[in-house]
Amino acid sequence: MEQLRAAQITGAITDNRASHTGAELKVSSTPWELPAGGLAVAVGLEGRREELKQVNADVLYSGDVLGGSGPSPSLEPVTRRVGSLFAEANVPLTRALEANLAVRHDRYSDFGGTTNPKFTLRWQADRNLVLRGSVGTGFRAPTLSDLFVPNAYPVTSAVSDPVRCPVTGAPSDCEEVVFRAKTGGNPDLKPEKSRQLNVGLVADPAPGLSLALDYYRVRIEDIITIVPQEAIFTDYARWAPTHVFRLPPDPAEGGLPGPIESVIGTPWNAGTRETSGYDVDIRYRFPAAAWGRLAASLSGTYVADYKASEFEAAGAGIVISSTAPGAIARWRHYAALDWSFGAWGATLAQTFQLGHDEYDPLTRDPVTGAFTGLRRVGSYSIVDVQARYTGIKGLTAGVGIRNLLDRDPPSSYGTTTFQRGYDPSYADPRGRMVYLTLGYAWR
Repeated sequence: MEQLRAAQITGAITDNRASHTGAELKVSSTPWELPAGGLAVAVGLEGRREELKQVNADVLYSGDVLGGSGPSPSLEPVTRRVGSLFAEANVPLTRALEANLAVRHDRYSDFGGTTNPKFTLRWQADRNLVLRGSVGTGFRAPTLSDLFVPNAYPVTSAVSDPVRCPVTGAPSDCEEVVFRAKTGGNPDLKPEKSRQLNVGLVADPAPGLSLALDYYRVRIEDIITIVPQEAIFTDYARWAPTHVFRLPPDPAEGGLPGPIESVIGTPWNAGTRETSGYDVDIRYRFPAAAWGRLAASLSGTYVADYKASEFEAAGAGIVISSTAPGAIARWRHYAALDWSFGAWGATLAQTFQLGHDEYDPLTRDPVTGAFTGLRRVGSYSIVDVQARYTGIKGLTAGVGIRNLLDRDPPSSYGTTTFQRGYDPSYADPRGRMVYLTLGYAWR
């Protein structure tokens, strides 16, 4: 027992700190009156400083932790400074048509400058119908964690070497061995750049009823992601040149590539993501009654198209969690029925996600590691209920039950996390939960 206690690690083993400080100055005015109304203008500037540091205990750096990721060095403080200028103008073109023009320039101490405009048009077709649309560009720099977290070397899941196993048949190549996996930051990352298009309408066709429908299309270039190990070994020819490093070949093996030395698991600029779809919002307020008032709502998203250039199999409704970027359900929505009566209120709500397909590990090729079949992950729906009281000025008290029916997550073979049997990006395994809320606002 004393020997076991001597092997235990106690106390703090790592101290990670990220800070973000900044200031913003913004002024707005209506300097001119146009025939259709006032021209509203806003300009501003912003400055911020980001810092990240990580101090690991000596025991982590030693690499002696059983089942750990090898030596994990500390990170000396790294910083980034960002200065921004932005301007926006709301221009009434006619009594029913207005345009909004916005532009923002950001200058990063580590990535230089970028300018991104956005143009929005809004047309009040009549008192019950609004048509709207916008186009714009975006920019996202890698986080300091993406760039600078020190590299560590845990191990991969057990797999066979898809190149050597068919040739050697040796246990060291075929009996599902583990390899070093390089994790941490990548200082060679580039920023993501995006383009967005939105077109939609808002209608009030009847008293108490509001409908909104928007079409969106987004394209992101140089997206920052980590390629899952399963993707690397499923499409080995695609990923091996950039994500698999081998030891030098043995001349006695006649030119056969050497054993795998490590598999890359650090962030990188993978390619492009394109998605399009529809956002729906429906709301209805019932007429008031002696017992209170009801309001119903539904907000949902239908993904019409989803393409990830680095994952051939990725797509809406065929979300292969072992190789693609998470669960992209074809349809998901949040529906609620709310009751209010004076200071009292209650809400009954449903959260729903349509099922999707994933790779079936039972169809995995024992030699190449590739998956050849799909299985269906069921739809996921939970019901929540909440009651609230706001009868005391500034005070809000509530009690609720999440997952009222105690619904289990649908079974999933997704293997990109340590969880097994369910996909944590898709469902919550905790079951029914009761919670209390208490808030106070000073006014």
